Amino acid sequence: MSRATIEVVGVSTENKGAELMLIAIAQHLRSVKPDIEIAVSQNFGRYEDRAKYQLRTKLPQSKKAKIGRSWLSSKLMPESFRRAYGLVDDSEVTAVIDASGFAFGDQHPAQRTMEFANNVKKWKQAGKPVVMLPQALGPFKTPQIRDAFREIVQNVDLVYARDEVSFAYTSELGHTNNLRKAPDFTNLVKGATTAPCDNDGKRKAFVVPNHRMIEKTAASERDQYLPFIARSIKQLATRGFEPSLLLHDTNVDETLVAPLQTLLSSSIEVVRAPDPIALKGILGTAAIVVGSRFHALVSALSQGVPCLAAGWSHKYEMLFQDYRCPDCIMKTDADETSIAELIDHITLDISFQQSLLKASRQQIDLAESMWREVDPVLGLN
Repeated sequence: MSRATIEVVGVSTENKGAELMLIAIAQHLRSVKPDIEIAVSQNFGRYEDRAKYQLRTKLPQSKKAKIGRSWLSSKLMPESFRRAYGLVDDSEVTAVIDASGFAFGDQHPAQRTMEFANNVKKWKQAGKPVVMLPQALGPFKTPQIRDAFREIVQNVDLVYARDEVSFAYTSELGHTNNLRKAPDFTNLVKGATTAPCDNDGKRKAFVVPNHRMIEKTAASERDQYLPFIARSIKQLATRGFEPSLLLHDTNVDETLVAPLQTLLSSSIEVVRAPDPIALKGILGTAAIVVGSRFHALVSALSQGVPCLAAGWSHKYEMLFQDYRCPDCIMKTDADETSIAELIDHITLDISFQQSLLKASRQQIDLAESMWREVDPVLGLN
């Protein structure tokens, strides 16, 4: 019997959330089938990143790909040669997983959806199962995007909406037999063990900014974002917490540090870690997290850490609804009194914390149930 080779698309090391999704997928697939091969494109990250996760590199299928004239020679490589150098040809891929997170809808370029629709059609014609793991989807008002994503849904084997709003947007396209709802599955990844932060008896608080709150929101909300973060930091310190900035995506969020330092009129510790599992472990030591990075919030909530958030899409509201704390989503114009009251509520109310832990266990159960449905489709049962 041939070796199972799963291609994973939509992931990269440029975004720690996307990298964490790859980790979650690899951990699960290898727990089910230890000898499974997992392949990603050369755009996943550096060679060192692919080697770290024991990933093979999928050879480009287009003559227009970055390898240029090497395309022909890549097609002529014997399998033994490819395997020796960690390369995978499309003919060796037995199934495809998409873990884009949030890439399909009117907020994104139409070309992305149209290209993926073409790829899905090719995979289906080749008899390869395609599963779209839980992600935020829609809306689909733009005709090109709507038509292309309708075609995607018709051709994939399973598509998982991550929340009720995404499920509703996708349902409007008219093909629902293979549409499911399941939570973000990075909640199954355990964070690296990290010593609790003591800080002379002060409880640790991490504040996780997101540059997309500047890029993706209306001017009124954008202009209020950094002052909101600064007000939150001040209220955390006033209430005996030791706040630090935690950068979940150092590529772009680094640009927010200096303006925040200016607003605070003082320096604040900045935590950086290249490893998503280490970041999750660090977040698990917190007494509270305030932030706007989706997967940082999942990492905290899934470990029972209370969170406050400001977000730029429906995925944030839906996440907090799943964890039974919808009131913890705040507007960026929230004043210090409102922020202070909510901090007190989620860190002092025992019943709130018990409810969060219960919701976290339920989300883990739902993610595990999702994999039980996916595995047979991928041919792993």
